[in-house]
Amino acid sequence: MMDSPENRFRVKVGLAEMLKGGVILDVTTADQAKIAEDAGAVAVMALERVPADI
Repeated sequence: MMDSPENRFRVKVGLAEMLKGGVILDVTTADQAKIAEDAGAVAVMALERVPADI
């Protein structure tokens, strides 16, 4: 079954493994960069527009 508790757990563990070194976030303002830094981002990409908004 695709949506079993075991599969959901495995997905969560996989995501944690991928993110354990930190994440890189797209930001458009200095305030967003500060929030990302405070949240543990290892790097930020300052863009005029983030790809999700294009």
